[in-house]
Amino acid sequence: MGSTARLSGKTLDGSIYMELCPCCYRTLAEKAAFEICPEHGGTSISTTTTKPFSNASPQTKARNAGAVYSLVFLTGGVALIVRGRLGAITGLIAGALYIAVTVLFYFLFKPVNRGLSLLAAFISLAGIVVGPLKLLAVNSLVFFGFYCLLISYLILKSTFLPHLVGALMAFAGLGWLTFLSPELAKVLYPYNLAPGLLGEGALTLWLLVKGVDSERWREQALEA
Repeated sequence: MGSTARLSGKTLDGSIYMELCPCCYRTLAEKAAFEICPEHGGTSISTTTTKPFSNASPQTKARNAGAVYSLVFLTGGVALIVRGRLGAITGLIAGALYIAVTVLFYFLFKPVNRGLSLLAAFISLAGIVVGPLKLLAVNSLVFFGFYCLLISYLILKSTFLPHLVGALMAFAGLGWLTFLSPELAKVLYPYNLAPGLLGEGALTLWLLVKGVDSERWREQALEA
């Protein structure tokens, strides 16, 4: 029987500490049933899902989200500048990439608050669909305003990302919400785009360069 490392953690009923094999440490991010590790004989946690996004390490989730987010900025910028068929195609690509960002953010922030993270994902997807199809008279940027505010709250409640980034995302959300009033948005344009670029840009750069504090992410996942 190999050596085991003691690590403070909760069982499914939240009542006791457990012994964990060093090789099994990464699985702490998932809530699941206990089993005996066949290699070391210590207690490990078996994950209940095999989906790539949910099984990826916190740092991988963060870096992937940052990389895809940066592509959203690139393709979205091209769609705004270029007209015609090319602009339309890059706009669709930007929308598809934002769907990927939304999914990645759901898994990244699920340990903070699963319900709010899911709500944020639904609002983001609604904005992505409403925009091209023009299903509502409301500008689709309003949906992203509420989305940014929810992501801001999740960041501020998290222990693995700096609160400054969360505050900047709140600023971004308020900027997008000016589009609730077409008259106000017209008066403030293009300055009302700046908060969104600053807030979402700051989050993108942080995820790309620094990622998240993986240790704190796992701790918060255990407490969820």
